[in-house]
Amino acid sequence: MAKREPYEAPQIGAMMERMFRALVRRAGEGDTEALEQLLRLQDVNAEAIKSAGRGLAEFGYSYGELARWTGVSRQAAAKRYARETTS
Repeated sequence: MAKREPYEAPQIGAMMERMFRALVRRAGEGDTEALEQLLRLQDVNAEAIKSAGRGLAEFGYSYGELARWTGVSRQAAAKRYARETTS
């Protein structure tokens, strides 16, 4: 399978990291809403990672590759990123 070019993913990641650090800094300066936003984003981030892993699996990447990238076993990656089934 041909690897896709990353396009602007590193730049987007760097921008998001700066934004997270800004929220942390604001929380450290007494901004309680910044902490609330960080907590909300924690859930958004977890769901985004799960969705991205599923997308990569559906695109054709193996659970072994996903395991290597995410630091879990192949079995854990298969469980975590398997397509949700509707019963």
